Amino acid sequence: MRFMLTILLCTVTVVFAVTAQQTDWSGGPGEPGPVLEWENSFNSSDEVVYTETPGVLSLAAGILTDAATEIEASAMYSICAYAEDVDLDGDMDIIATSFVDNKILWWENLNEGISWQSHSISSNLDGAFGAVCADVDNDGDNDILGAAMGADMVIWWENLDGIGTSWDEHMIDDNLDGAKSVAVVDMDEDGLIDVVASAKSDDQVVWYRNNGSGVSWTKHIIVSDFDCAMSVYPFDFDNDGDWDVLSAAKLDGAVRWFENTNGSGTTWTEHSVGEDLYYARGACAGDIDGDGDADVFSANGISKSSGTVCWWENTDGTATNWIQHVIDPEFHGPFSMLQFDVDQDGDLDAISGSLSENIICWWENQNSGTAWEKHILCNYYAPSIISAADLNGDGSIELFAGSLYSFNITWWKTYGYQQEGWLVSSILDTGEDSEWNTLEWTADVPETTSLGISMRSSWNENDLGEWSDTVYTSPADLSAMISDSDRFVQYCIVMKSESNDTTPSLEQIQISWDPLSIHRDDTQLNELLITTGNPAGATLAVNCLLTEAQTAQLILFDLSGKAVYTTGHLQMNKGQNEFIVRDLSDGLYFARLNLEDRSINARVTVLH
Repeated sequence: MRFMLTILLCTVTVVFAVTAQQTDWSGGPGEPGPVLEWENSFNSSDEVVYTETPGVLSLAAGILTDAATEIEASAMYSICAYAEDVDLDGDMDIIATSFVDNKILWWENLNEGISWQSHSISSNLDGAFGAVCADVDNDGDNDILGAAMGADMVIWWENLDGIGTSWDEHMIDDNLDGAKSVAVVDMDEDGLIDVVASAKSDDQVVWYRNNGSGVSWTKHIIVSDFDCAMSVYPFDFDNDGDWDVLSAAKLDGAVRWFENTNGSGTTWTEHSVGEDLYYARGACAGDIDGDGDADVFSANGISKSSGTVCWWENTDGTATNWIQHVIDPEFHGPFSMLQFDVDQDGDLDAISGSLSENIICWWENQNSGTAWEKHILCNYYAPSIISAADLNGDGSIELFAGSLYSFNITWWKTYGYQQEGWLVSSILDTGEDSEWNTLEWTADVPETTSLGISMRSSWNENDLGEWSDTVYTSPADLSAMISDSDRFVQYCIVMKSESNDTTPSLEQIQISWDPLSIHRDDTQLNELLITTGNPAGATLAVNCLLTEAQTAQLILFDLSGKAVYTTGHLQMNKGQNEFIVRDLSDGLYFARLNLEDRSINARVTVLH
């Protein structure tokens, strides 16, 4: 046994390369370190997207510009505007309704949102308001559905030629008093498009079962006493696999969701989200705080002296307990509510327009719904329904809106990518003195963009000093950037773009080093021994022999530098401290004993 120990003691001075890499940042910021592996988190970032494409970092999309593009001669038809590819030619068109002119039509997108052509659907729909697009008759093209408050109707129009130039009207319900909003969903999951609608005057939320090809419909009342029901929003709130419905009622001053109790839409249970909301007009749902359940955005108020935008936290995941969080306490006269990831940073932002202030705003979700930054998108007279779609085909989403008072339908383009952003990693603990080798990364850096990396290191985790000069070419000499013999290391990625249309992207970063352990004092008898032989079997016995009791940590790395076993920091006794590691695969492993003032290394081959 002593002969084996002597050989093992000789191995602790052998130098081997160790690597650490990061290929995923989806865990997000907030992990300053030190960490033994970078894993999928980092310290902090600004204007860098880490969830848009899995395993890739890129610049965030910019804020929205107030440079507007109008659809000419659309003023009389702009009460509500919704986007869909009506003619199935690959771009997004707009469906519009005119409450004043009693018309519903669609605007064909002829040239990336710059030029448009109108196509009439109906010219005598009294109080035309809500409209959506779906394949009602299941024939492969898009049909149009609408609601008319004056006519008290819910109707659908069959797309006869498939390209939206010839339509045939079909009645769904001609007795829904104050029919206002409509949405489409397969409520009973029979493969056919059903319709959900709200009735402002009837105080109802209802859905219509499509009995086949839109020829006949069966009406189901979800709620019959929701005073001045304004909106409908299908969503699976209780995560049971069926469709529930969210609605806001102006005179009830409430936002509630209705549970599809039996899954087929024939029985419903009412749940309150928020009450005492003066003139509640709009509500929509999504995971606002990133905890995996359904939260709610809502907007209420009508006059210059009132108006609130808020979100409601689903506190227990069952959608039966809600906490209100105010986003903006003084947003006067909001008409509708839209949720969308405007800045493409992986979370949902809030969007609404003010009837009394004549502006459209969006609120940036900055920390899982705990902080919000308000951005004024534009001045726009009496904005009504606001929607989001890629109107110009550039891959980014534009916002567009209609007006209650005959302004042209207008859309706003994003600036594109931010011009600069950065990300700082967690501090990596190498566990020892290090002789730095190389810094390498894999990235796509188009023309007019750049991607650079700087480093810093220290033996003191609380003071890593100044950043090195930034390098832009991989691989780079890491030893020229930071000092040998340091234990803790951190990187900073800087991305820049001179063009709004493109961004650099990073897929992986890796550093390598050789352990030095120069702090080791050979007169000390602290030892790290592999007592199951070398090569060893699938079970490894590692003995830490210490001259005195102290806090220490044992880590076992595989050849890639991944930690496959660690004791964590614990109090080890004077003398022998044995640890058993089981179920190891064949290969070369490196053991590291981190003491309070030094590190000791050994390596072992596993064969079985």
